[in-house]
Amino acid sequence: MAVAASPSPAGGAQSAADADVAAVQRRMEQIIATPDLRGIEALLLDHVSFSTPQGGDVLDNAVAATWLRDHAGPGIKMTRLERGTQEVMLQVQTDGWPTRDPVQQGLVNFGLRRYDANGRQDETGNGDWKIDVISVE
Repeated sequence: MAVAASPSPAGGAQSAADADVAAVQRRMEQIIATPDLRGIEALLLDHVSFSTPQGGDVLDNAVAATWLRDHAGPGIKMTRLERGTQEVMLQVQTDGWPTRDPVQQGLVNFGLRRYDANGRQDETGNGDWKIDVISVE
C-alpha cells in the first residue's frame, strides 16, 4: 500500500500528523478487512456525496453504509492513501470489490476531510476524519 505525503512543516507537528494519518489508515484497513465493514458508520459523515459511472447522489450515512455492505465481498484491500496538497483531506483507494452494478472495475474510493462535532468542515486540523465522498469505478 502506498502512502503519498504532502509537503508540511518539519518537527512535532509532522509526526503528530503522520500518526493521525496512520491511525486513519489502520481504521480503514480494519473496516474493509471483512465484508460486513464493521464500524464504517463511525467514519461516514451524516451525508455523503456518492458518485458512480451512471451519476451521483447524496446519501445519508445509514444508506451509504448499507450500500457499501451490499456491494462488499472478501478480498477488498486498501491500495493507496494520499494526503491532499491544497486542503486538509485524505484520499483512500480500495480495490477488490465484486463487480456488481454499478461497480465496474472493482474500485471504491473514499475522500475524507476533518469535521467538527457539529458536522462542519474543520480545516484547523482538530476535527475528526470523516468520509464525505465515495466514488465507484
